[in-house]
Amino acid sequence: MINHFRQAPAVCPRCHYQFDCSTKIMGDDDEAPKPKDITVCFKCAAILEFTEDLNVQFLTQETMDNVPVNQLYELLFMARKIKQFWAEQN
Repeated sequence: MINHFRQAPAVCPRCHYQFDCSTKIMGDDDEAPKPKDITVCFKCAAILEFTEDLNVQFLTQETMDNVPVNQLYELLFMARKIKQFWAEQN
C-alpha cells in the first residue's frame, strides 16, 4: 500500500507549485520524507530534494552523485509521466 504524508507546504522552485502532501515510492513505505530525500514536482516534473526544514530545492550535485543509476532512471520515468499527464489535460 502506498502511503501519503501530509507536510508543511513546500514550494517548487521552478514553477512555484505549492504542495502539502508527498507519496513515498521507493524504500520503506511507512517513512515520512526527510532531508535529502528526492521528490518530483507534480506540476512541472522538476526533480527536487527536501531541505533540512522539509521545503524543497533543486537537486544538488552532491545528492545527484549519490543516487544509484536505477533510481535516476525511475525519477526520469516519473518526470516524463507527469509531463505526459499534463499534456493530455490540454
